Amino acid sequence: MSELDDFFFGDPEVLAALDNIERQHNVREKCGTRDREKLASTSGPLPGSLPTRPWPSYAEAAGAGVPQASLSRGLQAPASAKTNSAPLHGRNTLQLERSKGASSLSKGRTGAGPPPAPAQKRGPTVKVTAVLLPGARLGFRFEYNEALIGTIKRIEGREYDAARKLWTVPQKRRDEALRALQSCAQCSVEVEDLPQIVSTVLQAAALQPDESEMYGLIPGDMERQMMEFQREGVKFALSHGGRVLLADEMGLGKTVQAIALMACYKEDWPCLIITPSSLREQWADALNRWLGITDDDIHIVYEKKDTAISGTSFQFLIISYDYVSKMKEDLERRRFQVIVCDESHYIKNHKAVRTKQTVPLLKQARRCILCSGTPALSRPIEILQQMLALLPRAKVTLDRFSERYCQGSRWSKLAGASNLDELHSLCTSTFMKRRLKKDVLDQLPAKMRQQIFLQLTEKDMGPVNDVLCELEKVKQALKQGQHEGGDVSGVKLEEKRLLNKLYFTSAHSKIAAVQEYVNDLLENEEKFLIFAHHQCLLDGIEQCLRKKRVKFIRIDGSTASHERQGLVTSFQENESCKAAVLSIRAAGQGLTLTAAHLVIFAELSWTPGEIVQAEDRAHRIGQADSVSVHFLHARNTIDDIIWQTIQHKLDNVGQTLNGCQEKLQVEAGSCGPRQIHGQGKLAPPPEPRAAAAARRADEILDGLESGAKRQKASCQQTQTLFDVWKQNPLAP
Repeated sequence: MSELDDFFFGDPEVLAALDNIERQHNVREKCGTRDREKLASTSGPLPGSLPTRPWPSYAEAAGAGVPQASLSRGLQAPASAKTNSAPLHGRNTLQLERSKGASSLSKGRTGAGPPPAPAQKRGPTVKVTAVLLPGARLGFRFEYNEALIGTIKRIEGREYDAARKLWTVPQKRRDEALRALQSCAQCSVEVEDLPQIVSTVLQAAALQPDESEMYGLIPGDMERQMMEFQREGVKFALSHGGRVLLADEMGLGKTVQAIALMACYKEDWPCLIITPSSLREQWADALNRWLGITDDDIHIVYEKKDTAISGTSFQFLIISYDYVSKMKEDLERRRFQVIVCDESHYIKNHKAVRTKQTVPLLKQARRCILCSGTPALSRPIEILQQMLALLPRAKVTLDRFSERYCQGSRWSKLAGASNLDELHSLCTSTFMKRRLKKDVLDQLPAKMRQQIFLQLTEKDMGPVNDVLCELEKVKQALKQGQHEGGDVSGVKLEEKRLLNKLYFTSAHSKIAAVQEYVNDLLENEEKFLIFAHHQCLLDGIEQCLRKKRVKFIRIDGSTASHERQGLVTSFQENESCKAAVLSIRAAGQGLTLTAAHLVIFAELSWTPGEIVQAEDRAHRIGQADSVSVHFLHARNTIDDIIWQTIQHKLDNVGQTLNGCQEKLQVEAGSCGPRQIHGQGKLAPPPEPRAAAAARRADEILDGLESGAKRQKASCQQTQTLFDVWKQNPLAP
């Protein structure tokens, strides 16, 4: 409350302006003579007409036309008015409004004089709308105004976005830009700031530490083999405190980036890796190839007996989403500070048990790395739980998020989508790094091959181990017969028969593991081709797709020729047709299936040319993207032998035709082959599996390709691959 000496008395211009304010407000009628006399008797003689409403504020007086000279004189009330505290029409004091940032009129009573008048706004009111943009930038949209343009040009880092027709500044300059716009002297500015939910998330993200200096902790060999966009992904994550969603499209190496981040945070080990069950072995193998982590430091949970981790020493714990709830107490007790969630769209549903059990673990971890090529498969609401896991301080509620981004209907407030550009900009500015293949195509090879290692159960491996034992006996008999110089042709035929039997038995044993992999793959909703040779495996894949009610096509030896083109057209043009189940030999040539960028081999062929031809169903003229090729490999099966054999054949024919060795190159790594042993594994072999596979394959090749038979087989292989090479001389 101000005192009576805050008022202006004795200046006709002031009183005239006050009368003008009274007329504008129409609050009361002007006082008559009798009122003025009554007021003078209580407060002393007052000149002129005095309104009975409270005195206006400094800002009101300035806006009503009071001359600046009159305001600056600082006129005082008469002494009688200062000493008389009698109420004025029932008011003890009169309240003055104060504009934002202005000092009180009663301030400075020590002789310094009254405060200066605030700057007067002239010109029209201009509305400025703030817009969040990708790349950590903020845009301001307004009608053309030279004064505002001049103001914003003085801000460091400002740019004009011709496509969007607005001015942009770095997000870190947001407050500076708002102050500059609002203080523009040539016009009044009305700013429509960012929505509250956007501001809240930005503020939470700003609290994350910038740890870019830790990039140097990545092992040198690994860093040199990474692609430039992968290095950028790691740097983005470090600049956001290790809390990131790596949302690159499938095939761009999210696993490699996550492992590089874990290497940077070695002081926070041990690490927890949560992944779909079909990818557990893949993570263990990647850790070995990139960081040299042996199985002594990796614990994989396959079944209930592996869940007892209390008192167990390891650097990496790999579990599936299903085991998070089963191991909740042990996981909470360990308090992992680095957690990786592969295929993090598994926690998209806020009602699902695995989401309720997983998200709290992610919130409490110091570093949280989510990986998903499709973090939101169909609706914006699917990314909310991942946002909450990475930015727990934001405290975004389901209602606030759905109101802004889901455009709910009367039937479901979570089913719709709205303000998607803003949501994309918000995610990419605060926690998400996403690149498409087309964005980094110049850095990608035409084909990216990768081995996916499947884990078969002891029950599935039983028939395979029986055939391997028979094969070992025959091999010993063959060696003995060759040593004694006897006829071994019958023994060789038996060995060949057993190899064919092992080929079929391995395919049958892989059915359950391949189905599990396909189920996980369907979560991504990406089109794919999946090849197999045996009918039992093709049937198992088809059964899995039908159970999931996924639209697919199947082409094998029983498919009529006149039906094939119709099936191909359906796959190419129908977006809902997600899979093509194909026979390696029957559908490996002559078909164009470029709608898919992912090719999967559920089993291998003995002839590398057939594999290359099958890959090229997707990698053909008209395919604008790089093609990812996944080989589903089950260790200690025929896959070990065939993989080594086709590499051997490619070496021979490549040296003959091209003057250099050729291989089916798969994803590179910094370290040698992974050695499987230690805890959490089923039936570990006595020697490294890769070495055992190579030795076994070489021995079989030595037996099959001896003498004239070996020479004849080599000629046939060379002719087959030469025919393939003539059709596609640049094929790997």
